[in-house]
Amino acid sequence: MNISGSLTGIVAFALLSYLRTPPEIWFAIALALCLSFVRRTPRQVAGVMAIVMIVGLSAHLGPFRIIWSPYYKVTYAAETGVIATNNIGHQRMVSVAKGGPRVSAAASSHRDAGGVPFADVLVIGAGSGNDVDAALRQGAAHVDAVEIDPVMNEIGRNDHPDRPYSDPRVTIHIEDGAAFSAAPAASTI
Repeated sequence: MNISGSLTGIVAFALLSYLRTPPEIWFAIALALCLSFVRRTPRQVAGVMAIVMIVGLSAHLGPFRIIWSPYYKVTYAAETGVIATNNIGHQRMVSVAKGGPRVSAAASSHRDAGGVPFADVLVIGAGSGNDVDAALRQGAAHVDAVEIDPVMNEIGRNDHPDRPYSDPRVTIHIEDGAAFSAAPAASTI
């Protein structure tokens, strides 16, 4: 029984994580399981439903979207492009053409020193696409964009103002940067 319960829990956890379910689903399942062990009254059921609704509403109030990735809680404000992970500022999508010169500083200093544009660029930790966009604007012929978190990549593909991930010169790899460096061409989109 213990092993069956553990395996069932692992499978349920993996499935709920894969489906990017929000906390209110996890609370609802946990509370439903707890209620199955006690004699329920209509008041108890109403209380549990109220708790789940409060948790759910609190997660969706405000001008931002909360997305649960396989790695962390991602809070995304579409109107500003600000992305936080686990309630800590993480990155901000910016239009490199309109005001992101510091994003392209490395490529610019190479070019300004008389070097030719980098032909092939590898961006490990590509996130929502700022560095990918900078590499493209500096004349890269091909960019391998490696990002471990599919949610970060999805936000960039859908909402980055310059749409760098739509460029045919970009190949997206959803995997760990160290693993990609050790064995290139593993998983691409």
